This record gives sequence, structure tokens and C-alpha cells, in this order.
Amino acid sequence: MGGGLLIDSGPINEEEPSSNFKNEDYTTTTPTISTFNKKYLIQYIILYTYLACIFISTFLYDIFIPTLLFHYIDNIFPNLSPLEKSSKSSYYKSFSDGFPFLIMFLFGPLIGYISDKYGRKSNFYLSVLTVLFVIMSCFVSMETNNIYCFYVFHTIGGLYNVSNSVVFSFIYDISDEKHIPILFTLCGVSMGLGTTVGSLIYAFVPTDKVPYMMLYISGGFALVSLALVPFLIETIQISRENNKNRSYVKKNCDNPNPFTTIKSLFTNNGLISWIILLFFSIQFTGQDIWSTFYNYTYLMYDWNQKTIGLFTLGIGGSTILYSVLIVPFFLKFLSEKKVITIGFFITFIAHVMLSTSQFSQYLFIFGSIVSSIVPCVSNLLCSIVSKSTPQEVQSSILTGLQSVKALGSFGGAMAANLLSNKFSGDNAPFFFPQAIYFLNAIIVFILMIISIIVWRYYKNNQ
Repeated sequence: MGGGLLIDSGPINEEEPSSNFKNEDYTTTTPTISTFNKKYLIQYIILYTYLACIFISTFLYDIFIPTLLFHYIDNIFPNLSPLEKSSKSSYYKSFSDGFPFLIMFLFGPLIGYISDKYGRKSNFYLSVLTVLFVIMSCFVSMETNNIYCFYVFHTIGGLYNVSNSVVFSFIYDISDEKHIPILFTLCGVSMGLGTTVGSLIYAFVPTDKVPYMMLYISGGFALVSLALVPFLIETIQISRENNKNRSYVKKNCDNPNPFTTIKSLFTNNGLISWIILLFFSIQFTGQDIWSTFYNYTYLMYDWNQKTIGLFTLGIGGSTILYSVLIVPFFLKFLSEKKVITIGFFITFIAHVMLSTSQFSQYLFIFGSIVSSIVPCVSNLLCSIVSKSTPQEVQSSILTGLQSVKALGSFGGAMAANLLSNKFSGDNAPFFFPQAIYFLNAIIVFILMIISIIVWRYYKNNQ
């Protein structure tokens, strides 16, 4: 059996920034070239470019999935009404959305452990290759009308999610601790750019003459990501040479079992345990829009491809705005914890608007745009855990976080699509396709209250 981590029984000592902003641990400046480690500036650029390209690729094939499912349903159930077809599509989409996260939950810790032992770059290659396999499975399923081929490879494609944790580990290895919150948050810029560029492509590139155009472009961006990986350096040795260890988490074995490591980190420190709960919950509630918007907007507002592309363009732009301007501005004056609580409050307001979106499509649009702060909240929670973790198990722990994310996302995607199926079909007890948004509004409000209580409790008991 492998060893684990010994977690200090006391809480992590995080003081709030003083009024003169001299607390280096938790006051952050908006990043400029002078605040980055200039030696690795090119690496940051390559990394964020890689991330943007892979986001574009996954965005384009993800938004193609409803087309694939409707094609399958039209062939297998040709006599269903349009309302029933939409309901049936939500049912099938619950599995295509949920299964990849389940795979990530099961295998993520092992992959993170391998990354800590043998390097980060192998996981970058793995992520891109799984994306390419999923794209090819879409072609096969469309041509053969065999949905099981798509399900199998799309499920295996859940290993792509390891890319997120490896990106965080890569940043950690070559960055100063005081810049980690901002650098983690800037990952949202890559996500926003990926969504923005992908939306423009989806909205304005014609597909009537080339039905698989989105898949071709998706594959092209995946190949660009693959071409960038060789230019990334291997960062583990850099981190070891800098002796990046944390006083909050101590290792007691050179070859820890990754599952024991993660269990130890998540259960032996009270604050970290609560952070994991918040992280899990924000992933669960954050799945509702992306899992349902295609079918929901078609059902409620009869949106076409161009309108959907412009909608997702707005989400991508707001994600960039949160990542570059709004959240870094808050971090100049507030601790990460307070910004996280503000993020929960904003997400709650967004879900109130989504819950009442049957009255106007603009409530749905504005609520979705406002809720795009979720990736920033998620990345800030990762930042707190990362700063509490030694280099030797950095990727194992961050990949463990991605496994928690995967489990929350799995539950969120399944709940979103199944509730949509339950309350939007001809046999629904009552027509209420906003049910998942209403449920998640309640959950997010409870999380906001919990976060306030937890932060105050650990501050008062230091």
C-alpha cells in the first residue's frame, strides 16, 4: 500500500489583506509582463494558446453532438412529435454529457500520479489524442447511424479533462506563489477565447453544403494543439529545483497511492474539505446551461444555428471579461475567499433569471452571460488547494480535484438533461423546462451561505 499525505490539523493561515495592501500572500496585482517570470513568458503564451485551441476544438464537436443525436432519433423514431424528439434528445444527451466525466473521475488520480512521476507533457499528448478519437467517432456514427460507437469513444474522451489539471500543475511549477491566483484565473481567458472563436465559426461558417464542416474545423484546431505540445518544456525538475513545498501539507512517502493521497488531503484538513465541497457543488450547478441550452432554446425560442452561435459568443466574451478585468480587479482589494463568495452570489442571481426565462429570451441570455463567472470561481478554489500542496504530488492532487469536478459535472449533466426530459415532453406532469435552473438556484444560494460561515469560522479559530 502506498502512503498518503499528513495534513496539519490546524487551519490554513490565510489573513485578509490589510488596508495598506502589504500582505503579499493575498494581495494581487493585475498581471503584466513585469510581474511574470520573464524567463518563462514564452511558455505561458504557448500554454494559453494550446488551451484556447483545444477549447475551440471541443466546443465545436460538443455543439455538433445535438445534431448527431437528432439525426439518430429521426432515423430510429421517425413518428415522434417535435416535442417528443426534443425530450428524447435530452435523454440521450444526459449519457453523452455524463459518461466522460465518470471516466475522468475513475482514472484522473492515476493519470495525475503518472504526471508527477514522469512529466506533464505526456498528459498533454493524451488529451489531444482523445479529442481526435472523439471527432472520428462522430464521423463514424453519423455515417453508420450507430450511436454506440460515439458513446464508447466519447466516454473514453473524458480523459481529455486531465488537460485542465496538467495546465494548473504546469503553471504552478514555473510561477511565483503570489501570482498563482491570477495565472489560474487567466485560464478562463483561454476558455473564453475558445468559446468566442468557436461561436463565430459556428454562427457564420455555412454547413449546408458540407454537413461535417464543424468536425473538420474541430479536428484542425486539435491538430494545432498537438503541434504546440513539443514546444512546451518539462517543468517538474524546475519545480523540484525551486524546492516548492507547502507547510500545510506534508508528504511521508516517495511513492504515494494517489487515491490515498487525495483522500488524505480532502478529509484531514477541515478547510480543505469544505473547499472540496464547494468545488464539487459549483461543478454540479455549472452544468445546467451547457447541457441544456441547445434543446432549451430550440424548444422555447426556436433559435437557429446563427442565433445559437451569437449566444455562445456572448458567453465567451463575458468569460474573458471576468477573467481579465473583473476578477483580477476584485483580487486587488479582496482575498480569494471573499471573491469566491461574491462569485456564488452572482451565480445565484443568474439562476434566478434563468428560472424565469419562460417570460423572455433575454432573461435566459443575460442570466447565462452573468453566470459565466463560474470558471473563475472554480479556478480560485483550485488555487487555494494548489498553494497547500507540495510539488511531489501537485499533479496528483490537482487531477484529484478534476476527478471531483468530473463527479460533480457527471451528476450535474445527468440531472440537467433528465429533468429537462421529465418536464418538457408530452407526458410531463406539468410543463416546466426551467426546473433544473430553479433547483440550482436553491443550491447556489445555500453554497453562498455555507461559504460565508466557513470563511468566518476558520478565521476566528486560527
